Amino acid sequence: MVTKASSVKGNLQGLISGDDYPADAQRNDEQGSVRVNLAIGTDGRVTNCSVTKSSGSRSLDSATCRILKSRARFTPAKLSNGQATTDNFPQTITWRLEG
Repeated sequence: MVTKASSVKGNLQGLISGDDYPADAQRNDEQGSVRVNLAIGTDGRVTNCSVTKSSGSRSLDSATCRILKSRARFTPAKLSNGQATTDNFPQTITWRLEG
């Protein structure tokens, strides 16, 4: 039996602010939702991020993975014996221009 990894930060969308919006994506009025799959290590850190559904913007897709890899922290998944194990965590991040 394995318990799933869980986010200690709650909604990962909250880890991204307007200041994180890529400048080139802003200039090109790029918006959209990026679906990613995060690989979570035994220490609760994101070890890999893969885009499973693109927003249509390479800048937004890469910014999503870069930010989540550096900021997201999880409570690691555990085996039935209590030992931490790896897990995957799907997430959708939506980028919207203000104004």
